[in-house]
Amino acid sequence: MSAEAVLAALRRDFLLELSTGFLYDCLAWKARQLNHAAYRAFTRACFSGTLCVDEIRLGVYTLLLATDPLCDLPLAFAVVRHNDQAHMGRFLGQWRDHGFHPRVVISDGSPLYPSLLARLWPRARHQLCAFHVLRDLLDYLLAAVRQRIRAFRRRASRPRRPRRRGRPTRQAARARQGRRSLAAQAAFVWKHRFLIVARRARLSAARRAALEKVLAYQPSLGELRRFADDLYRLFDPAQTAAQAWHRWEEVTANPAYRDDPSLRPMWGLLAAATFGKVLAFLGSPAGARQRTNNHAERTNRALRREERSRYRWRSARGMVRFVLLQIHRQWQRRLAEAAQEARPRPGPGGGGGTFPPPPPRAGGAAGPPPRCPQAA
Repeated sequence: MSAEAVLAALRRDFLLELSTGFLYDCLAWKARQLNHAAYRAFTRACFSGTLCVDEIRLGVYTLLLATDPLCDLPLAFAVVRHNDQAHMGRFLGQWRDHGFHPRVVISDGSPLYPSLLARLWPRARHQLCAFHVLRDLLDYLLAAVRQRIRAFRRRASRPRRPRRRGRPTRQAARARQGRRSLAAQAAFVWKHRFLIVARRARLSAARRAALEKVLAYQPSLGELRRFADDLYRLFDPAQTAAQAWHRWEEVTANPAYRDDPSLRPMWGLLAAATFGKVLAFLGSPAGARQRTNNHAERTNRALRREERSRYRWRSARGMVRFVLLQIHRQWQRRLAEAAQEARPRPGPGGGGGTFPPPPPRAGGAAGPPPRCPQAA
């Protein structure tokens, strides 16, 4: 809610006439109660060893975010003016100095991370988000599809000769009818061009029939459709490392793909060094594998929704205060869940047990941090 909406709700429900300054004083009072050291100790005890890092633009500022996808917790954030390597290195360096040493770091394809991660955590594996890499490859593939369809449409809309006077001959009528059907085919192919890069397993019966019609109208798209199928097999999460590298060799050594100039921009993303980082999740245990950066992306999308409800962020202090309150709310929810799981359950005879004490308040006395259920 915005400040004006909160004041209107208090006036309507409680007949309170409050000022905007009083409301912001309440927010500042709540922010001063937050215990950042206790939360840092809590996340250090819960840390699974897998780290997601990402950045998001919020107005004129950039929010740098680090999350733990396996424990479902935000770990740290920073609000900066410039999204460059110096600010990112300072952010991750401070987080390392607090005692966090991840085994796997997941990021998108931004050039900010490789050299920084190699300097800060030389033993950690750098996992490239498979979703981002596959999305970039499909964008290049869809651009090649559009290029071929445009050539097909230009051929279908070729200027016709001026019509002679009198009744047209049968040959001229058949040629004009063929040009009209060719234009309809080009329009149909352009409308359903997304089927060339869609997953076959997720296509309905109607879309499968439309895909067959598209390939019948323009057979040159069949090669791109086969390349899309090979890409999906290449990024299959259920495969082993040996299978992935064997499929990678088949795709990169295929002369039909290598000699196609429209597919040439993709080979940088399919280089051996880049593909090895995409497969870094296979080195983790089966229950701790994380191949995408979606956890940090979901957190960023939640903050983006909050930004849209507020039109824009007025100051960096307001943004920092908002993120701190959101993290505090999630921390209290995790503590309540841990207390609920630790509560003794009644036995077969129906006897109950005593409830544990409630979780401490953020501004209370410092004590040993409670461990999360995953770390217990």
